[in-house]
Amino acid sequence: MASDVSGHVSRVGDATHVEFRGKDQWNYELEKSGKQKVRLVVPPFDVPTEAVMKTWSDSLVSGISVDKNGKDGKYIVTFDLASDKVESFDYLTDEPSRLIVDFYLPEPAIEKKVEQAPKTPKGKKRTTAKRSSKKSQPSSAVKGDTYTKRNADRDPAGSELLGVSENPIGSRAGGIYGLTGVFDGNDPRYTRFQVKDFEIKEDAIIASKQNIYIRFPMLDMPASELPNLVENSPEYAIRPNDEEENKQARFLLTLFMKNRPAAFLKTYDF
Repeated sequence: MASDVSGHVSRVGDATHVEFRGKDQWNYELEKSGKQKVRLVVPPFDVPTEAVMKTWSDSLVSGISVDKNGKDGKYIVTFDLASDKVESFDYLTDEPSRLIVDFYLPEPAIEKKVEQAPKTPKGKKRTTAKRSSKKSQPSSAVKGDTYTKRNADRDPAGSELLGVSENPIGSRAGGIYGLTGVFDGNDPRYTRFQVKDFEIKEDAIIASKQNIYIRFPMLDMPASELPNLVENSPEYAIRPNDEEENKQARFLLTLFMKNRPAAFLKTYDF
């Protein structure tokens, strides 16, 4: 008996894509039966799908086996994973209705490197080197009020260059993932395109209620099989027997075939 369920296995990007279709409602089970085995219980599928699955092998799924003796006539599909780090993700789609299972390798965890200050060995004191800068001493022969700099070792703010390291501590490496399609950061929900209540004129609403809308007549579409049925109309025959109803029917048929409409109608009304 042919099955309505079909499927295929393919490679989509960095994932192994398993897809089934042919059911409006899917009753399935997906569980991990070991470190490198995933068990999927699905309705029975056709022979070409089984042949494709049994011959599939790649870097994520090393092999697929199909057991047709599942509970309630279902098939048990076992996926042998190439590594215990391979994960699975199952989901359903509508229009068309599909059951999809993807196998993939998760992205490695990003290790945060924290820079530590060098430790000084015990018994030694930290020595700080002083800047040896020669400053010009203010002349004692300045006329008028004299100005004395409070901190002579401090440089102007413009002389210090500020920079940002290429790998700041606690930053997230890599790019931004998941942003696909059209995105507007200023208006992410596109509320500027919504029609507000105050933007609709009340005069236009009142005028629309006074309009009379005429429904467009339905088109008389010709039937493609009607001429064939009229040309080859069926013929009905009455099998004779001794019943009263059968005798009356054969009598009416005889009057009709002999083209006696008056006698036919009078007998029919009787």
